[in-house]
Amino acid sequence: MMYNPIKIIDTIGYFSPYLLFLISSIILFANERYITLVFYIVGIAITEKLVRLIKSIIRDPRPGPQIPFMDEKIIGEHIYGFPSGHAAEVMYSLSFMWFSKTLRIATPAFFYFGAFSALCMIYQRWAYKRHTIFQLFCGALFGIFMGWIVSWLSKQRLENKFEFSRIL
Repeated sequence: MMYNPIKIIDTIGYFSPYLLFLISSIILFANERYITLVFYIVGIAITEKLVRLIKSIIRDPRPGPQIPFMDEKIIGEHIYGFPSGHAAEVMYSLSFMWFSKTLRIATPAFFYFGAFSALCMIYQRWAYKRHTIFQLFCGALFGIFMGWIVSWLSKQRLENKFEFSRIL
């Protein structure tokens, strides 16, 4: 059986947010970075919710018509493309791990795989007409920003510079 390399790239691109979430979580858990892991998980959930909110407010349509991939159903706020949720979540994972200085515990292979999967994601989302390059770029920038903010908050908490009781 011969595998189609483009189909493999498409599949990696489609599943890249989930792959990076899983790998990042395993790295943080395996290295006993439990507080950082909690911040990471809460941050990615907030990032996803904010992307959905922005999509419902801006209502920038996806380019069309979309090419089917894995029987995706585009309904609800998912009919809008700005910003790209895939790009935001992939870049959130990479930037969180980078800014939280997890490079010391994550092998360089994680970042090489992350960069490769990000490129696969950009290609897949553009080739299947899920997003324009602008929507992908803005989603990536939003993900980098959220990863930076959440990693900064995590570091502040680890250094006892703030407590949640002061915020609430």
